[in-house]
Amino acid sequence: MNNEQGKQAYRKLLYFFENKIPVHFGLYSGGWKNGYILDLNEKMLTLVIKEFVEGELPILLENVIVDTIVKFKVKEE
Repeated sequence: MNNEQGKQAYRKLLYFFENKIPVHFGLYSGGWKNGYILDLNEKMLTLVIKEFVEGELPILLENVIVDTIVKFKVKEE
């Protein structure tokens, strides 16, 4: 977990933020998050996500596992 990983996460999350696409990603601290990115800060390497279950959450980008960042898919019933 370092600045370079945070920068990689920023670059990948920027697409989802700019296009208002719901995102799914895993965290090094455990678990995962699903929702819309409300704010993405390149200088501070932080994001605020409107998580579908937990509401608004601030997250450090170096805690995001870059390879897990994908478009959120709704489960078919």
